[in-house]
Amino acid sequence: MGRNLLFLVTGFTILFGIIQSNTSKRIASIPNSFSKYYKIQQARSLSSAITEYAAKSFKLTLQPDLDIRKNTRRKGEFNTLDLIDSTKFKTRSYSARKDYILGRINEATLNQIELNNRNTFDQATYNLSTNLSAYSLISDDLPEDTKVELMDGYSIALFGYSTYDDVTVLSEAIIKKEPFTKYSYFSDQENNLVTFSTGDTINGHVHTNEHFTFKGTPTFLGLVTSMDEWTTNANADPALPNFNGGKDILTFLNWRGESSQYDELDFPKSPGADEVINASLNGGKNYPNDIDILFYHNNNGGFAEISFLNTATPPQTVIDTVRLDSTNGAIVSNGSVSIQGELFGAVTIYAANDIHITGDITYRTNPIYNTGSTDRLGLLTNGNFIVDANAHNVLGVNDLDIFGALISFNGSLVLEDLNDGVLRGDLNFFGSLLQKHSAIIGTLDEDGNVISGFRRRHRHDKRLAELVPPFYPRAKDFSLIYWKDKILKQDRIFTQ
Repeated sequence: MGRNLLFLVTGFTILFGIIQSNTSKRIASIPNSFSKYYKIQQARSLSSAITEYAAKSFKLTLQPDLDIRKNTRRKGEFNTLDLIDSTKFKTRSYSARKDYILGRINEATLNQIELNNRNTFDQATYNLSTNLSAYSLISDDLPEDTKVELMDGYSIALFGYSTYDDVTVLSEAIIKKEPFTKYSYFSDQENNLVTFSTGDTINGHVHTNEHFTFKGTPTFLGLVTSMDEWTTNANADPALPNFNGGKDILTFLNWRGESSQYDELDFPKSPGADEVINASLNGGKNYPNDIDILFYHNNNGGFAEISFLNTATPPQTVIDTVRLDSTNGAIVSNGSVSIQGELFGAVTIYAANDIHITGDITYRTNPIYNTGSTDRLGLLTNGNFIVDANAHNVLGVNDLDIFGALISFNGSLVLEDLNDGVLRGDLNFFGSLLQKHSAIIGTLDEDGNVISGFRRRHRHDKRLAELVPPFYPRAKDFSLIYWKDKILKQDRIFTQ
């Protein structure tokens, strides 16, 4: 018993000695570990700051007419004081480091200041350097490991390198002028109208720069965002919308507890049509007056039959049969456009006045069933999209199909003779709809059911995030689509 107890005590003593030894080694290594962690955080803080500042600089300084596809390389110009202020070094000598980087003091002065303000380790021996470069997709010196699969002609890759003592961190970011086709539905003003109600089903990102008014039980399958909380139509039972894809109200409580609001999302303006207008004069089709367009296709390809009145006395109807693959895809009317048919190809149409939808607008290869379809249509107007009262009857059914990416810079999507008491069928919209002002396409009973006009079946064409119609407007500002920080070795520091 005594011998066994002796062995047990001896064993515990040896074990405790091992534990104590390991603990002592760990304690001894804490300063070095903290120092390494600290330097990594400092380097990451600076590399992130210069890269973020670059992204903001591009967002604020690039003009809408700047085509970065033509730039082999672009260097950002930054306000150094703003840059350092945004870095916020976590050192007692923050002010001294800012003065050093700005050239107000020399290295010896900085070292003396830091020696007098020593932290847990010697800061006086630390070196600090930064470098930033920006590239477009066609830059001949684009770094090999760039995420080029995320870039297009409207993208910029930013590389911010920062060295703090013996640690170098790279912050890589890709910013992009995204097409407005990323939205399924986007309105700038809702005007307290009931945009969505019982029976409506909407897929994709839905946004308004105001607030939505609902009635009944509309169903949203994608994210719903707005600048303020949604409301229920006056004199109606509380709406019970189904937010199956989530919702985000872009307001927040500031540090005072007051309600504040993020900036409104950028809604496209009519100068966004300048690119398609210019293209119509250089390889596209441009018409001075109203035109009617009928899309069709045969074994020879996709066509647009475009009819208009000439300037003869009396005016005569002229038919211009356009093979779509013989143009650059831009068609412009300085008047109004009437349109229907089945498109085979890629086209963007702009009308200075209204666009009348006179029948179904679909694609030869339906992307709902075949995601490999490359057919796509952009429709842009300074006026309204007007669904003709009998557009749903063209094919002998009550439903109407509209495929395309639509922007009304100053108007809405409206239904002719909305209050005629005719209950149509479903408006099957597939694509992207942006309108300056919201409008209703169906009148409702007390329960939110459509009694005149159309029920709304709205589905986002996800292809349009990348497969954009030709010369289609993009956001004037850049969005961040990729960010990654990497810790590099000293011998891999980027040099000019």
